[in-house]
Amino acid sequence: MVPAGEVERFRPTNGRFTGGLGLGLVAFLMLGTVIDGWHPSDALVIVALGLGGVLVWAVVLRPVVMLGPASLMLRHSFSTTVIPLHLVDEARIGTMLAVQADGRTHRSAALHRARRKERRAARRTVTQADRATPPIPEYADVVEGRIRDAAEVATIAHRRQGATDLAVRRDWAWPEILLAGGLALLALVLLVF
Repeated sequence: MVPAGEVERFRPTNGRFTGGLGLGLVAFLMLGTVIDGWHPSDALVIVALGLGGVLVWAVVLRPVVMLGPASLMLRHSFSTTVIPLHLVDEARIGTMLAVQADGRTHRSAALHRARRKERRAARRTVTQADRATPPIPEYADVVEGRIRDAAEVATIAHRRQGATDLAVRRDWAWPEILLAGGLALLALVLLVF
């Protein structure tokens, strides 16, 4: 259980290692281009590599799911969806996290369950039905349970307090949007001229 006021970050199940490797490769290629000797034509290469680095950061490394005392935050590539916990009806992890809240489905690519693991879990449930020991829960099962438990507690507290309803909101990741857009525009200008 997370103490009041703290935010619990769930370890993403997407390619963190691959994203870090991609950023390292981008930095290595940029450095190699600069060290090799500067040519005016290298500007397009540097800008394209910078855009690639921003996109690796935004798409692979930025997405994360966080559980706060009163809200669930789904950080995406270029935005963050903040869902008040008392609005969460269901949270399920399949090919990605899907949260039913306020009549809509909100998705996050930060958490997923491999299909291979889903099939293995289904088979394991059938084969262990006769055993007295339950199967060990996978990380996705633990995260689903934490979100559901926090949503139940928040719903009960919301009913007791009679607080005004908060809505689901989306906050845009302006630094990533402006940096990616600016680098793409600069690459287009360098390509044309």
